[in-house]
Amino acid sequence: MRHGKPPAILVRKGGSWALVAVQVGDRVRLQHVLNHWGVDVPSKEEVDRAYQLALQYQDTYGLKKIMPPKTQHGAYSFYLEDCDSNWWEFQYVEEDSHDKMYERGEVVPAS
Repeated sequence: MRHGKPPAILVRKGGSWALVAVQVGDRVRLQHVLNHWGVDVPSKEEVDRAYQLALQYQDTYGLKKIMPPKTQHGAYSFYLEDCDSNWWEFQYVEEDSHDKMYERGEVVPAS
């Protein structure tokens, strides 16, 4: 499903989340790696495979940075910065890690 009008678009395909994209032209601000898209893959081997493919196609797709895989925050993952300065994390997490996090309920930091 698609909503919005130029210069923005709101897209949702099932599930409970949506993607909002806004065309900003020359006003693009560089993003930090902590502001990234996450892609879950089914195994550590798939993380390594994605990493090798990123290195192989870095010049073809103009990937700016590719960080080596490592284990952190409960995931085995690597980050890459694409040609438009978007950051991506390809990660493997244990099968039920996300479920366990949401089973705890909403966590709101104390103010």
